[in-house]
Amino acid sequence: MAISNNNHHALLLVSPGIGHIIPALELAKRLVTHKIISKLTFFYGSIKTSTPSKAETQILQSAIKENLFDLIQLPPIDLSIHVSPHDTLETKLAIIMHEIPLLFMSTISTMNLNPTMIITDFFFSQVIPLAKNLNLPIFAFAPTNSWLVALGLHTPTLDKEIEGEYSNESKPIPIPGCKSVHPLDLIPMMHDRTQRIYHEFVGACEGAALADGIFVNTFHELEPKTLEALGSGHIIAKVPVYPVGPIVRDQRGPNGSNEGKISDVFEWLDKQEEESVVYVSLGSGYTMSFVEMKEMALGLELSGNKFVWSVRPPVTKAGTGNYLTAGELVQCDIFFIYLL
Repeated sequence: MAISNNNHHALLLVSPGIGHIIPALELAKRLVTHKIISKLTFFYGSIKTSTPSKAETQILQSAIKENLFDLIQLPPIDLSIHVSPHDTLETKLAIIMHEIPLLFMSTISTMNLNPTMIITDFFFSQVIPLAKNLNLPIFAFAPTNSWLVALGLHTPTLDKEIEGEYSNESKPIPIPGCKSVHPLDLIPMMHDRTQRIYHEFVGACEGAALADGIFVNTFHELEPKTLEALGSGHIIAKVPVYPVGPIVRDQRGPNGSNEGKISDVFEWLDKQEEESVVYVSLGSGYTMSFVEMKEMALGLELSGNKFVWSVRPPVTKAGTGNYLTAGELVQCDIFFIYLL
């Protein structure tokens, strides 16, 4: 790869949300500590809010203490001037997807950074056409799986080929070389083509198609069929896709050992047969109600399978409403539950 020269100075732009910030920070750490690049400046967007994300704050402060690279906070977005308090998360994300690439370009234009490359969050790939005049290699980083990258890169084609709402399609929607998707199972950004979030997503996908490469938080053994399809050029030509995962946070203690609940889980897992345990996690962007948690627990028990469940304390109202303020309204401690 062209970036193997360690004289590079990379600018890395990440999306708000700990599901994006954690893997981006871990990618940055690996690029620097493995001497793939010599200097990195990490840019992160923020929201002007009375309830900032404690989880994000703690994670970023921890990264600052490691002093491996510079962290720069972009001017915070005041969502109150764009949306009402009752607007959906998707509406807020649409504003974020539009504003942060512009803030990033404006900010770096005032700084004496002399970068040699840019790495942007896949969902901020609108940066790529904006930064083309800088004549730098520009990469997109997808903290998700490769199938979502395949869907995203194919979305501009679907946008041209399919009229009306995708949910009106009677058959699964094909993605060249990949598993098809039922219209009702599409990601929320694609549920309503009249909404701004859909058009911002299409714009990001069109931008990603212009990247010099896409880094994906996956590995070949996990998604061989999808990675083969992405490498074949059938979905989109001329954009190499590099599996760089799994990129996960190191949970080991200072002495290199796993501590506390994490250690207990690993010790238990080591005693189980291969492929005998179900892992359950709804990610950082969703919080469960007590009723949902009870039903999930009942379903897992009735399945008869051994499982590891990553779960937080329940909230009154389930959903994605706490995505941008994770850690303020609910505890961030994760508990692991497993069937013996």
